[in-house]
Amino acid sequence: TVKEMVARILATAGPVLATQGNLNNHIGVPKTLLQLAADHRFAVIEMGASGPGEIDYLVHLAKPQVALVTNVLPAHIEGFGSLEGIARAKGEIYSGLRADGTAVLNQDEPWAAQWRAVLPCTRVLTCSVENQSADVFASDIELDIDGCAGFVLHLPEQRVPVRLQIPGRHNVFNAIAAAACAHAVGIEATAIAAGLETMQGVTGRMQVKAGAKGARIIDDTYNANPASMKAAIDVLAERDGRRVLVVGDMGELGVDAARMHREVGTYASDRGIDLLLATGELSAHVVAGFAGDACLLPDRQALAERLLAELSNDVTALVKGSRSAGMEEVVARVVATEEGAECFTG
Repeated sequence: TVKEMVARILATAGPVLATQGNLNNHIGVPKTLLQLAADHRFAVIEMGASGPGEIDYLVHLAKPQVALVTNVLPAHIEGFGSLEGIARAKGEIYSGLRADGTAVLNQDEPWAAQWRAVLPCTRVLTCSVENQSADVFASDIELDIDGCAGFVLHLPEQRVPVRLQIPGRHNVFNAIAAAACAHAVGIEATAIAAGLETMQGVTGRMQVKAGAKGARIIDDTYNANPASMKAAIDVLAERDGRRVLVVGDMGELGVDAARMHREVGTYASDRGIDLLLATGELSAHVVAGFAGDACLLPDRQALAERLLAELSNDVTALVKGSRSAGMEEVVARVVATEEGAECFTG
């Protein structure tokens, strides 16, 4: 989401090349860089890794002017061994900065001081959701009836109101981080706000869709880890009416996978979710951690059929899981057709 926000902001100032989808590895990054043309003013390159050393390789190919680590979460932890291993690997992105480049640091991230200590550049911009000691931060955060945030964006010596069009309080940080990156390359505050306000969301990331029987479906199926799952539950918990959480497995969590899934179930209970529907071997632990009405289904087909039976015009259902869980298939089966009912195939 941060990548898309940065690209949307920069597009107000000139042609932008941006990573498409999740082409962020040793194949995807070079493929993207090969698309650079003389008329591109900016390039927004996402870098991912499944193990140490991979980002270091990619960042020395791209040689960025600005670099940002959004956060350190226990996603893909199997390849890194620990959260500290993930932090070290993500911090490799700063090693490829030019001497005159800018490091954007998430001031709320515990690893920020560790990254700052090894920066090859002298220019640093800090960002935070609400910490006013940061260079870029937000204040006066309010959520509307659809869960979309309005806030005042504070930049060095500038401030401007912003109204996001995508739901979730967690998207305030995404917007702040994107704003810091754009500010680092000279984009004005008004243009930053305009870019953020035109952001309509990314496929499979907090997309609100019309469901069968008048229900609302929140499609957040692009990917999942424990932190993003809890952030999504927060969005669902703020909805009126009956709230249904629909989950598939979260992948690559290593030896703590069962515990992390159980914690998601407990968190959903604590946030007052009315019904939990799940499928997958690990998602059984989500069900085990949920204190309320819950059901574990054998596959996505059965899950979609059960969800369809639960839908009505006062229901909001959030659907989420890792890419490997294929939860987008569930969404496809329960969104409203032109006739107002869902067609099941296959």
